Amino acid sequence: MARGLHTLRNVTTTTSKATSAAGFALRRNSKIFEFTATPFVRHLSISGPAFARGERRQRARPARGASKPTEDEDAAASKYDSWGSSSSNERASPASASQFSSSSPSSPGPKQEQELYSENDDEFTKKRKKFQQELHEQEVAERMAAVSANSGHTGETQIDALRDRPTRQHVAKVMSTAGSGIALATASSAVAITTGLAWALPMGGLIPILGSFVPMMLLMKSSPQTHSPTYRNALFGTFVGLQGWGMAPLLGGMFAVNPMAIPLALGGTTAIFAVTAGAALMAPRGALLKYGTVLGGACIAIMAASISNIFIGSSLLQSGILGGALLLFSGFIAYDTQEIVERFRAGDRDHLTGAVNIFIDLIQMFKMLMIMFGMSSDD
Repeated sequence: MARGLHTLRNVTTTTSKATSAAGFALRRNSKIFEFTATPFVRHLSISGPAFARGERRQRARPARGASKPTEDEDAAASKYDSWGSSSSNERASPASASQFSSSSPSSPGPKQEQELYSENDDEFTKKRKKFQQELHEQEVAERMAAVSANSGHTGETQIDALRDRPTRQHVAKVMSTAGSGIALATASSAVAITTGLAWALPMGGLIPILGSFVPMMLLMKSSPQTHSPTYRNALFGTFVGLQGWGMAPLLGGMFAVNPMAIPLALGGTTAIFAVTAGAALMAPRGALLKYGTVLGGACIAIMAASISNIFIGSSLLQSGILGGALLLFSGFIAYDTQEIVERFRAGDRDHLTGAVNIFIDLIQMFKMLMIMFGMSSDD
C-alpha cells in the first residue's frame, strides 16, 4: 500500500510539472509574439492615432440640440489629439539599432514617462491610457529587438547597464518582490500541509496549480497605467499563494521520504541562480534576448515529454526530463536577468512581470532539484 501511495504521489508530481510547464510555455510564447509581430504592430500604430483622433472629432461634434462640450472636455480632447499625432510621427520611421544601443546608461527609458492609473480617471482617460500603453509596449519591443540585434558590436556587457542608479533600484525591486512571493508560497505550503488541504483535493496539487493560471494571465494582461496597484498586487499574491498550495503535496511527501532533500534543493537553487544570473550580467549586453524562441520551444518539448511519461512511467525518461528541465530553467534565469534590465531601460517600469518570471524560474528549479535528491531514497 505504501508503494502504491508513493507511485500515486509520483504521478501527481509529474502532472503538476506538466501543468506548470504548459502555463510557462504559454507565457513565454506571448512574449515571443511581442518580437515576431513587431512589424505588423508598427503598421497598425501608424494609423492608430489617426483613428483615435477621428473618433475624438466625432465625439466633439455634438448632435443637434445637445449641449456643447465643456472646457475640460475640449482640453482633454486637444491633449489626446496632440499626443496621438506625435506618437504617429515617431513610429512612422522605425529607429535603427544604433540609436537605441548607443544611448547612455544614465538616461534609459522612453522620451516621456507613462501616466499611471488613477481612481479619478473617466472613461475617456482610461481609453486614452490604454491606447498609450499599447504604443508603449510596441516601443519597448522595438528597443529590445534593436539591442538584441546590435549585441556584441558595442563592446558593452550587461553589467554595464547597471551603472545608473534607477536601473539598479528596479532590479532590486524585482528581486525583492520575487523573494516576497517565494516567502508567501512557502507559508501557503506550510498552511496546506498542517491543515491537510494539501491532500484534500483530487490529484493533489494539480487543481491549485491550474487555478493559479487565472491570476497569472490577468496580471500579464494588466499594467500600471490601466490597473490599480492594489488590484495587481492582489493578483500576484493570489498567484504565488496557489502555487505554494500546489507544491504542498510534493513538500509533504518529501518530508516523509527524505527530509534532507529540501535543504539540498534550496542550496542548489540558490547556487544555480547566482551562477547563471552572474554569467548573464557578464555576457554581452542583450546577447541572450535572441534565444527566447529557443527556450520557449524547449519548454513545450519538455512539457510534452512530461505528459507522455505519466502514461509510460519510464524512470530513464524521467531522469532525462529532470536533467533537461534543469538546463532549461538555468537558461531561463539567464534570459530573464537580461530581459529585466533591458525592459526597464526600454521604458517598462513594471516590476511585477519580472518578479513573476523569476518566481517561476526559481520554483521550478527548486522542484526539479528536490525530486532529483529525493529519488536517491526511492526504494
